[in-house]
Amino acid sequence: MPRWYVIHTKPRQESLAQENLERQGYTTYCPQITISKRRRNAWQQVTEPLFPRYLFLNAAPTQQSLAPVRSTRGVANLVRFGT
Repeated sequence: MPRWYVIHTKPRQESLAQENLERQGYTTYCPQITISKRRRNAWQQVTEPLFPRYLFLNAAPTQQSLAPVRSTRGVANLVRFGT
């Protein structure tokens, strides 16, 4: 049964981590939001992560090992509570 895990990424490397995890066969999700920002005296629509520095990973621990996730480029760590 697949479970969702939270991945803490390195600063501004959500897309790099997502790309590398998907290349390894994992299913990832990074919710995006489009907002208006002022850049060079003009308003622009910018798409950025809803939760900066976080990704969601869907994996079945019995079928896929989570060990390679921690050493993936762009990934800082898996979010854990307790043991």
